[in-house]
Parts: sequence; structure tokens; C-alpha cells
Amino acid sequence: MLDGVDVFVEVVNASSFSRAAARLGMPATTVSARIKRLEEHLGTTLLQRTTRRLSLTDAGERYYAHCVQAIEAVLEAERAVATTLDEPRGRLRITAPADLAQAILVPTIKTYLARYPEVTIDLLVSNQFDDLVGDGIDLAVRVGELPSSSLIVRRFFTSAIALWAAPEYLDRHKAIRSLADLAEHQLIRMRTGRRGLVLKDGADSLNPDDLTSNLRVDDMLTCRACAESGLGIALLPIFSQAQADLAGRLVRVLPRVQTEDFPVQFLYPRQSLVPPTVRSFIETALEAAEH
Repeated sequence: MLDGVDVFVEVVNASSFSRAAARLGMPATTVSARIKRLEEHLGTTLLQRTTRRLSLTDAGERYYAHCVQAIEAVLEAERAVATTLDEPRGRLRITAPADLAQAILVPTIKTYLARYPEVTIDLLVSNQFDDLVGDGIDLAVRVGELPSSSLIVRRFFTSAIALWAAPEYLDRHKAIRSLADLAEHQLIRMRTGRRGLVLKDGADSLNPDDLTSNLRVDDMLTCRACAESGLGIALLPIFSQAQADLAGRLVRVLPRVQTEDFPVQFLYPRQSLVPPTVRSFIETALEAAEH
């Protein structure tokens, strides 16, 4: 029972009910009632009261010593929390799909840890939508519009799906000049990808679901690896292909063709105060996305 402990300590420190009441900003009758309720809870008398003086019983002296230590521990905890509000520290658990983790988060994490060396990051690479609260995850990065939930959602950036292929594949197969030419090529698809995607080229459009494909995978990085090996044309997000494109492993097929933009978003549990680690990581990531 914590109710009344602070009042008890203040009464002992002031050596007076009336002085303690003045310090606490409450009526003396309230102070007296709090002490009485505390003694009833403990089943012992803590204070001996006379008209001229106030003294502690033996039980009161022992209880007072422990209460002072407990209050100091609480104050120290409050000071520690106040410190962390200014400077992020401790563990930050993040989950993201593999392609997002490698293409986007790794550079951000490098900047973040250099800026906040007292933070330890646990990066959980997974395509599954984890139970953030149940799994103790602080922050998730996910692609696309998400069903409504109790989680806080914050936009990170937008991207789109485009067509990519290895130079060797394009050299060995018929030239692709329009969406219609894709019917004569091998498409590499995500088996668990979003349905209903539409590739657009001005007024022309094509639903990839209408094309045949003899290779489907359930991981975006594997899909990219298949395209890099020359197995076909892959439907991949633009954000995950920048490095491969620059390295010459993949080139954009029909550069004007892509789907409509979709969001990449941060998710974190709803809470009265956002942890400083979560807040500062999002700020660092958004800062990097602007450049």
C-alpha cells in the first residue's frame, strides 16, 4: 500500500501534522486520516501523538528508514527516465522484410548508431506481420496499406513496382518495346505478392496476373536473385533495386512502366509517450529519405 507513505515521511520530517499539511498543501485532517489508514493497513502504530510532541514507535522508526530508501529509489527512477527522454539509450527492436532491411534500413542504422552509440538495435528480418506488443517489438516497417489496428502508423516514403531484368537475359531474348511484348517473355513473380497490380505506360495498362509465369518465389530477395541470374523479368519494388541497377546486375525494362505508388510505413504500439529510441530512429530515417 503506497497511499500515505509520502505523507508519513513528510510528517516525520516536519515533526508536526500541521507543518506537514502546509508543505503538502492539504488539510491537517486529511494528513491525519492518511496516517491512520496507513497504520490500520500495517496493523501497528507508527507515531506516538501527544499535545506537546510527536515521536516514532520502534516499528515507525524501522518503517521510516525503509520508506526514505524507497522514495529515493523512485526519485532516482524518475531522474533516469527524464534523462532517457533527452538522450536515446537501451535496446530498440525493429522488424522489417529482408528487401527493406537491406536496401533502406542498413544505411539508416549505420547513421543512427553513430549518432546514438548507447542504443543497441535488434533487427528482426521477417516477412510475417508480427504481434508487436506480444513479441516485444518497438518498431515495424511494412509495405502497402495496412488494415486498421491499434498501432500508430506513420508514412516513411512511397515506391512502386517496376520491371527488371539482367542484361544477359535481354541480350538472349526478343526486344521489349511495349507492354504487349511481355507476353513472349518469362515473368518472375512473388507467390505471396499483392494481387491486382496494374502496370501502366501512359494510356496503356497490363495486369501481370494475365501473363504466364513458370517461376514464383515467396521472398523478394530471392526474386531479385533469380532475375540477376537471367531467369526472366522480375516484378520488383523500385526502392530495392537501386543498388543492383547501379551495379549493372539489373536494368529497368520499359523505364516508363510501373504500378501506382504504394506507401512504406512505420508502425509502433500506441502509448502515451513514444520511447525516445523509436522517435529518434524515425526522425533519422525520414531525414535520410529526404536526401
